[in-house]
Amino acid sequence: MGDGQSVGPRRFCIQHQQWRESKSDDRRQRPACDARDDRHERMSEEDGMPRIGLSGCGAIGAQHAGNLAKRGVELVFHNRTRSKAEEFGSRFNGKVSGGYEALVEGCDAIVIATPPEQHMPQVLAALAAGKPVMVEKPLCATVQELAQIEAAAEAAPAKAFVLIAENYYYKPSLALMRETITWDGIGAVQFMNVKKLTQQNAESWKAAYGA
Repeated sequence: MGDGQSVGPRRFCIQHQQWRESKSDDRRQRPACDARDDRHERMSEEDGMPRIGLSGCGAIGAQHAGNLAKRGVELVFHNRTRSKAEEFGSRFNGKVSGGYEALVEGCDAIVIATPPEQHMPQVLAALAAGKPVMVEKPLCATVQELAQIEAAAEAAPAKAFVLIAENYYYKPSLALMRETITWDGIGAVQFMNVKKLTQQNAESWKAAYGA
């Protein structure tokens, strides 16, 4: 997984893909969202602006929302604590969804930045609706959940896929490591020692699964 190669089904990968507008022109059945004003709806309909739904309005969700807002997409937010979604709606000039099902049905693509135990059901719901979905790490908690996601990705419509938010794929240091491994100038690499100047705390999600 860490080398950026495709994993399992054809539409299950961690490589970067830019969100694309849905080919479908039928938007009549979209569930209603709480709009700040109706300009969002008109812009989406007239200018073909992609509508991206983000579930999980925490620190990582804010990173995704900020980056997506810079790309000029329409944002719709969902969070189990509605006040956080409303906060994001004001902060990033977006809308608030009444629930995850409404978010999936009303958006062109989904970003999942919720706690790990919510990932699998949310990914499966997005794929079942034929929507591309990007999900934060860890993708899921068990091998069994991974198998279910792989099967759902393979069975989903062609436009739907799962993208793992693997930002390490773009790190220059890891690109150098991969180049070194594939370069035959020093022979086969047997071991590589890597040290970081900064540390990342993963205890919050690891502790939930006894990792």
